[in-house]
Amino acid sequence: MSILGSNKDERAVKEAVVQAIDPLIGSVTNTRSKNFLLAIEEGIASVGDKVKSVFGRPLKNLLLPSQDPEFISERYNPELIDKLIAKPELKISRIQGIKTNRSTLFTYQTDFSNPNTPISEKKYIIHFNGNGTFANQIADEMVHEAKTHNCVVINFDYPGVGESTGKSERPKHMVDAGLAQVKRLINMGVPPENIILKGQSIGGGIATLTAAKLHSKDQKVFLYNQRSFSKTSKTAKHMLGGGALGKIAAFGIKRAGWEIDAIKSWKKIPEAYKDFCFGSKDTLIPPGVCGLAGALDKVNDNDRGIIAGHNDDLYGINRDLLQNANGVKGYQLFDQFAQSRFNNPVIILNQAQQSQISELVRLMEITPRNSGAKLAFSSDVNPVMKQFSNEGKVVLALLKSIEKSNKVTQLKLTDLESHFQRLKNVGYANPSVNTFNRTGDQLIQSIKQRSRPLMEPISVNKGR
Repeated sequence: MSILGSNKDERAVKEAVVQAIDPLIGSVTNTRSKNFLLAIEEGIASVGDKVKSVFGRPLKNLLLPSQDPEFISERYNPELIDKLIAKPELKISRIQGIKTNRSTLFTYQTDFSNPNTPISEKKYIIHFNGNGTFANQIADEMVHEAKTHNCVVINFDYPGVGESTGKSERPKHMVDAGLAQVKRLINMGVPPENIILKGQSIGGGIATLTAAKLHSKDQKVFLYNQRSFSKTSKTAKHMLGGGALGKIAAFGIKRAGWEIDAIKSWKKIPEAYKDFCFGSKDTLIPPGVCGLAGALDKVNDNDRGIIAGHNDDLYGINRDLLQNANGVKGYQLFDQFAQSRFNNPVIILNQAQQSQISELVRLMEITPRNSGAKLAFSSDVNPVMKQFSNEGKVVLALLKSIEKSNKVTQLKLTDLESHFQRLKNVGYANPSVNTFNRTGDQLIQSIKQRSRPLMEPISVNKGR
């Protein structure tokens, strides 16, 4: 069975294999022009059964074994969910009818929220599982979170996994499944700021891609990335020992459309809306080799580094032994993140602050004119938008949302302050930009003064 979707891609990967293993066996080059497949088979036979097993199975099942029929038959227990539902103290129930354009998704939840809480105030956590995990296997973790945060915790299986129909042929299909979960909540009236996406391993990568896509639409969900990678190609290269075979794996991942570039998506999400942790003893995704922590230069972060391996159960029998260097337990790291994001006080703007917000919006929307206009700038581009560069539309949308509601949350204030700080760092000499920055500073300081002690500052670690 081919691991790739097109003959062109398959030929490219085969050629890469031939070139990489040619020095190892010597005779491959002579057979290349006659038969690509024969050349590869000869080469693989020379370098071992491990590589042969990799190239002999569909790539989608290697990266997501939980959708492999053999894996499912050995490890999936379809009766488990009904046994969990039968325990009323767990408050577990199925959620029916969540679909993508290629799959109907097995989904369930545990709900420890106050039944009298309006839907607009309820909090939600959505899990994105690792590649060998079925959703019904981590109910204990979900119940802990639901009880701790008085919220609803949701889990689902990717297309082709467990009872979810279809197949995950590409990472996009897994992202689409995550988007479908969030879309259902938003359509119910849940604000994006009341939703946390939590992903482990490959689930961390998929959750990161999903969160970045939502933020691009100004749907600002939160993200917690747990023991995950920077890119799948780097991870595959590490797993095959680096060198020529590692390069083959990395090339194959990219050409097959299975590159999950988590670090690229991570950088698109504002600091206040994300956090991560990693296992300092993780040998599957070593933090300094292919982990997200390494890509962020955080391998020595004693707060986020849990003294644990990749698959150590942070909610299992040994959970109290799995801590960071400061003695904080692994599961408590996520609890701290969830509590700080769910506890998001709101400040109602006074009349002066409302006027300042409106002035900031006006300065970003004013249309410059070159001829006959006595403006402080002479460009066809609004100087404030120009100074913000690609951030301009995001900042304007943020200001407009505050202006429309006449209120600001702690998170939005943190987000706004970070944008203004970056504007300061760029430097400027335009009067309109000076006015914008001065007004913004006055607004932020005024809100901070009024909000104390109601608001505690959110910790935003630089360099994430």
